[in-house]
Order: sequence, then structure tokens, then C-alpha cells
Amino acid sequence: MSVPRLLSFAALTAGLFVVAPGARLAASPAPAGVDGLIAHYNGGVPGPCSCINLDQWMGGDIPAAVCGAFPPAPAVRPGPPIGNNAVMVIGASWGPTLVFGHPHGTGGPVSFRIRMNAINGPCIAGPCGLPYEVLTSGTLLHSSLGFHNGFTAVVPSLDIPNDVQFVGLTWACQATVVGGGVCDASSALLGVIGDEF
Repeated sequence: MSVPRLLSFAALTAGLFVVAPGARLAASPAPAGVDGLIAHYNGGVPGPCSCINLDQWMGGDIPAAVCGAFPPAPAVRPGPPIGNNAVMVIGASWGPTLVFGHPHGTGGPVSFRIRMNAINGPCIAGPCGLPYEVLTSGTLLHSSLGFHNGFTAVVPSLDIPNDVQFVGLTWACQATVVGGGVCDASSALLGVIGDEF
């Protein structure tokens, strides 16, 4: 992505995730037929799935998590959404569901971070003793705080502006979950913003 396009995207995203629920920015004419794309990655260092992040994204429009030396290429969603959409499309809401692969107590905070890129990052020792792999990098486009019930967490619903300038831009999301004496990171969702599902 060119620097001017990256700066344009950074400027646009400053307003992207602070729009009031239900509000829409002025629409730009959108190209027809550009699918929003998605992939699901769970790392690959020091070998595929050796530092697996146990909390993973689930839903009808989320593919199974892939382990490997590189994040998978985003593709058309595998099925219909369950709950909020996990695919980013202009003029729609986004808010995927995270399902925990191990106990996180009866509840606690979850932070969600959306960056520009998915990566095969380092496996690090988390502050609560569990290892996890860093799977996103680049410009921080959005962060928000939510809460979980010990089993699942849903990203607070985000409205993607109906603006053609977002079509074709990449994104990657990873969450940090705290609760029950455990704190670690999730698998990563990644994709490309489209104008239709």
C-alpha cells in the first residue's frame, strides 16, 4: 500500500470507528461487486500451531483457523453470518464472536485491536504465564474494550462507513482476554474491505 493511501486510510479510520451507532457518513459511489474477504490465522512459530492461541473466532462467515509460516490469503466467506458479520463491508456493521478454548473465569475484560496487517509474529510468555503468538502488526486502526462471560466475547458492533475509499483496504484483528487468572491473545481475523458480502 502506498504511503499516501496508507495516510488516507489512517485519516479515514480516525472517523471510522467513532461514528455513533446507527449513524452513517456521507456515501461515496461504490464500485459494484467487490466482495469483502476474510481469513483466520493461528500462527506458525516456532512451527505451525506450536504456540497456538486457544481463544478463536467462530461463526458461519469465519473460516477455520489456519496455522502456517504465513497468514492465509483472504477469500470469500465460507457461509452466512451468525450474529454480527465478521466480514468488513462498507455501509454495514462488523462485530465477530470470540469463543474461548480454555477457562477465563466468570468474566472479565477483552481488548480488541485492528491493525493493517496479519503476521507470523513471535511466541511470547504472557503476563499470566501462558504463551501466545503476536499475529497483527502495523498502524493501529482501532481499539476497543469489551467484556466476556467466561466463554465468549463479541466485538462491540462497529459501523463501517459507506465510503468507496475503504474498498480494497486490508485489516487484521486480534484480541487480548483477561479473567480467571489467565490472560492471553486470540487467533487473528484478517481480511479486505469490500462493498458486498
